[in-house]
Amino acid sequence: MKLTLKQLLVFKTVAQCGNLSQAACHLFITKGAVSQTLGEVEIHLDIRLFDRHHGRLFINHEGRRLLPLADELLTRVDDIDELFSTGDPSLRLGGSKTIGGYLLPALLSDFRHRYGWLPEVVIDNSDGLRKKLLNFDLALIEGEVNDDDLQVTAWRQDEMVIICPVGDPLAQGENVPLSALEDRQWILREAGSGSRNDFEHQLAPLLTNPRIVLALEDFDAILFCVQQRFGLTFASRLLIEQPCFSGHFSQIPTRQRFFRTLSLCHHRQKYLSDSMELWIGFLQAQRGDRTI
Repeated sequence: MKLTLKQLLVFKTVAQCGNLSQAACHLFITKGAVSQTLGEVEIHLDIRLFDRHHGRLFINHEGRRLLPLADELLTRVDDIDELFSTGDPSLRLGGSKTIGGYLLPALLSDFRHRYGWLPEVVIDNSDGLRKKLLNFDLALIEGEVNDDDLQVTAWRQDEMVIICPVGDPLAQGENVPLSALEDRQWILREAGSGSRNDFEHQLAPLLTNPRIVLALEDFDAILFCVQQRFGLTFASRLLIEQPCFSGHFSQIPTRQRFFRTLSLCHHRQKYLSDSMELWIGFLQAQRGDRTI
């Protein structure tokens, strides 16, 4: 008996979810049916695809070999369905939080105006997206991406700036030396976020002992804390260019300037569906040569 598409779908879903219960909920079948089907795949191939530890499943080397092939076959089936369907194409797009909050809305509006449909969008921090990229078709990630399994294409340049409340004396200067920031407190994103990594790799090494007093997951919360003069933050210039923040925040113009790359990523072995090709072309056309 040959492997079936249903068996491959169960395998892929378990790989993405990491446990049988979540996979069962996603597939609308029982946990027992998921376990039985996964066992059939492993018996047929005569290999273990997952390591079992304390009730959890961890995809192993053999499972990682099978996953992109299963994904390609299932995506090709979806392409056939979409070819003869009157519904919208399907695509799952991941975005890190700065991109998702301050770039994606305009991109989604433009894309829908041109093509009449929208992808499913999931927002997470950069580290989370890198770890779960096989759950997505494409992801837009800020900061450095070092992963041999991922195809990474530089998309746009983004400038990182030091943000303070309006009226801060340092915002009135020019070419402010970083030594002027030594006694200031910092409010930053959580560990694993692109913006936090940029602070730690670009700005922190230039400061003697930066005092991080708060680490928050939401930029709006960070900016409200900055507005209350709890400290400074280091973030994309996109934030203070938003109309809702105009007049409330300033940039401290330091002698050094800080830039990072926003990247378009997908798994290196992932089959590129027509929907993915369309979005890749759309995003590359939006890139231009401009620095944000």
